Amino acid sequence: MKTFLASLSALLFAGTAFAQTDSTSAPRSCATRTVNWLQRHDDNFELSLGFNALAGKSAPELRPGGSRFVSLGFVNRYRLVNGTQAGLVLRTGAEVSWYNFMLEGNRIAVDGSTGVDFVDTPQPLRKSKLTAAYLSIPLTAEVVFRRGMIDHLGAGGYAGYRIAGYSKVRPNDGTIVRDHGSFGLENFRYGLSAELGIRHFADFFVQYDLNPLFRSGRGPAVNGLSFGIRL
Repeated sequence: MKTFLASLSALLFAGTAFAQTDSTSAPRSCATRTVNWLQRHDDNFELSLGFNALAGKSAPELRPGGSRFVSLGFVNRYRLVNGTQAGLVLRTGAEVSWYNFMLEGNRIAVDGSTGVDFVDTPQPLRKSKLTAAYLSIPLTAEVVFRRGMIDHLGAGGYAGYRIAGYSKVRPNDGTIVRDHGSFGLENFRYGLSAELGIRHFADFFVQYDLNPLFRSGRGPAVNGLSFGIRL
């Protein structure tokens, strides 16, 4: 009898020790999986599509549907912080962006010696726009969520240099007239940006230029605003 009780006690002790070892090893396995859910680094080609607007009392009237924003970029994301359910990522890279400002009515942008002038022409026009292209560097901090409908939230800024500027006028007869020039545009631009990423869908973004679109005294005192989706 004593031998049986001694054997039973030994089995109970061994079972308890095994259970404790198993219970302590499980969280370590979960912790290992938690560390690996967010990549340390990834890079992507991004296409951004949206619309432009001008903020300012002296802004020329624009056609909302025709004032389009297009951006092509190669960006990198670097993991800064990795938590159990959320992490912090730094997004940066290089982008080429086109700001198209479609003018309302029969108004055209004229590149003069003192800057840009927006004048009305008696000739009926299909389209008339002013375009500025920039090479920009974004810098955004993104909070990435492990689960849920919202993939990430981002906030940051950007800075860029103007690489082109031109107007494009299309009369009703179908001809196209392009005029390349500075149009009083600032060479540099910088601003603030925000982003909302929806899981398995697209990213919604908004950008606001902190500096004026035109140089002082060479165009209206307006700031650029862009918003749309990023694929």
